[in-house]
Amino acid sequence: MTFSRIHDSRLVRLVDELCQLSGETEWVEFKRNYHSDQRIGEYISALANAACLKYKPKAYFLYGIEDETHEIVGTSFDPYTEKGKGNQDLLPWITAGLIPNPGFEVSIVKHPRGRVVVFEIEPARGRPVSFYGKFYINLNSE
Repeated sequence: MTFSRIHDSRLVRLVDELCQLSGETEWVEFKRNYHSDQRIGEYISALANAACLKYKPKAYFLYGIEDETHEIVGTSFDPYTEKGKGNQDLLPWITAGLIPNPGFEVSIVKHPRGRVVVFEIEPARGRPVSFYGKFYINLNSE
């Protein structure tokens, strides 16, 4: 797990490329704004498992993107200050629940059209990823 506040042009290009997809996929999820600590962990589990099944090198979970239109709308969500269950810091709490932990990087991207939070998630390897004892899979279609 790597947490990053680096704002580089690679991430801006990545956001632009993912927004060009015709729809969400099993390995790419867009959200306008923060939902809940539990849902983030569930999505990471589902996306890691789907990336493995779809032979993708990474899965992506982005906040600040309208999921229907893929328009960049920006987000106020800050994964570095948000809390998980028991008032634990969000990212370590999520990491503790992922078994096996697939590895993920979190970046806050200062995109010209708005602030975007990008989770870059490694695919499951060897066995499916669970989150606090439950396995998840994303059923979106490409």
